[in-house]
Amino acid sequence: LEKHPLFVFVDPKETDVPSISSSDVTVINTIDDITTVRNKLNSSTTYKYFEPGIHKWGTKTGADYDGYKLPVLSEKKIYLPGGAYVIGSFSGDNNSNWKVYGRGIISGAGLDILGDAAYIPWSAVHHQGTGSNFLVEGIVSMCPPHFGLTIRGTYCVIDNVKMMSWWYSTDGTITGNNSQVNNCFFKVNDDGI
Repeated sequence: LEKHPLFVFVDPKETDVPSISSSDVTVINTIDDITTVRNKLNSSTTYKYFEPGIHKWGTKTGADYDGYKLPVLSEKKIYLPGGAYVIGSFSGDNNSNWKVYGRGIISGAGLDILGDAAYIPWSAVHHQGTGSNFLVEGIVSMCPPHFGLTIRGTYCVIDNVKMMSWWYSTDGTITGNNSQVNNCFFKVNDDGI
């Protein structure tokens, strides 16, 4: 039990669940290669829906891993339903008004820490630079090699996020000015917030 704890969470009912039949939703399939995934994430639709299943791209680790820093653009919403398991990370660097949410998992399991990087580059969800108004809600962050969430912008809300990691330097989250962290569970191996 000490090595393999069981965590049970009760989530509130989801809101803003996109319909995959909507013309404003792009579905990212588990069989999509990384070029297709990046093209879909950069498409004009508002919602990006990762279908349930395992999303993994290639065998490289660290910054060379193809699923590292998947783009989150301004005015876009990344939805991970329960059952979606994304091995990688999302980056909304220098973008505003974005959302990463759902009941799915973003995992860094099996991926290497990035060594002597000058900043914390590998997080489940990452924002560096300018920008504001971000929401990360409901997701599970598993085993990120660095922080669980690194969101250095203003007016960020992190709500109902569950985070578990056993790396020696994994913090829970960093947020910018005028931000909130609500209703979260962090089982990390360094600072929580």
